[in-house]
Amino acid sequence: MWRQLVVGVAIPLLYVVPISLITRYRITRARHAEIRAALDARRREHAEP
Repeated sequence: MWRQLVVGVAIPLLYVVPISLITRYRITRARHAEIRAALDARRREHAEP
């Protein structure tokens, strides 16, 4: 009985949760470029001795 619940309910929920999070995550190419530029600048800043 409990295996049926796990296979029938719990495992599909493991798919639903990430899909719902992905659909709520809004990012544009421009915003992605801004984030990458900021990370690259931070990396260069910390790499210099």
